[in-house]
Amino acid sequence: MDTKLTIGVAVVIALGVMLAVKIYLQKWLSFKMDESAILKRFEDTEKKLQWLSSDDISAGTNIPAARVCSVCSKSQSIKQQSKDSDLWCSILRK
Repeated sequence: MDTKLTIGVAVVIALGVMLAVKIYLQKWLSFKMDESAILKRFEDTEKKLQWLSSDDISAGTNIPAARVCSVCSKSQSIKQQSKDSDLWCSILRK
């Protein structure tokens, strides 16, 4: 009985770890895809340094404005004009 219990606990722990890794990778991949689309939106703008609002970015990428704010806030490639502002700019300009 002890062997079956040990195997059962090991399987449950392994499944938990696999689920946690899957959720982490899914969130990371979703973030990276959205970040890439947002950076592409900045590249498509004509001006060299342009501040875009979350709504402008959302309209050009089909990503909800709330998600745009979340991704831009976390991205190291995008900066916010000011703490209370809804304007964003890519710092990876060529």
